[in-house]
Amino acid sequence: MNNAKNLKIFSSKKSHKSKSGYTFIEGNTHWQLDKNTNVAVGKVLDLLNNDAGAGFVATLIFYANNYSAKYTENINERFFYMLRTTGASIVNASVLINYRSSLSSETEWYLGGIKAFLNKWYELGYSGVSEAAIQLLNSWKLKGNIKGDVVKRLDSAQGPLSVDARLKLTTCAR
Repeated sequence: MNNAKNLKIFSSKKSHKSKSGYTFIEGNTHWQLDKNTNVAVGKVLDLLNNDAGAGFVATLIFYANNYSAKYTENINERFFYMLRTTGASIVNASVLINYRSSLSSETEWYLGGIKAFLNKWYELGYSGVSEAAIQLLNSWKLKGNIKGDVVKRLDSAQGPLSVDARLKLTTCAR
C-alpha cells in the first residue's frame, strides 16, 4: 500500500490516542482505535494525492481523538467508497456532483455521512477539499439513513430479534 505519492505520510511515526485510549501511529496503514475497530487508512491514502492525503490523515486523527472508533471507521469507509466510485484524488465540486449522481435515494445518506467530515476538514484548513465543494455540499439537502425501520417492522432477518429469540424472551418473561 505504501505508494510513492504518500510516502511522507506513511513515514510519520507520530503517535496519537483514540477516544477509547488506544495508541495508534499516524504513518501506519491501519489504526487500531479500540478493541474491535481497525481503520484501514492506507487504502484511502492510495487514492489521494499527497496534499489531500495529508489533510485527510490530519482530519481523521481529529475524528479518532474526539469521536467513537466505529464512527471514525465509518467515515473512512464512506470516504473510500466515494473516492473509488468517482476515481478522485481530491475533493472538489465535480467529484461531489459525480458521486451524488451515482447514489440512489436509498443510498444518498452515504454522502450525508461524510458531509460533517468534509466540513471539518475544510474548517481545520487542511489541503484537499475546495471551497467550492464545501459551498455546494452545504447547499444540498441530503436524505439521512432510515433508522429503526427493521425494528418497527419486527423484521426477523435484520431486526432486533429472530422469531425464536422473541419466543424465548416472551416465554422467560412469563
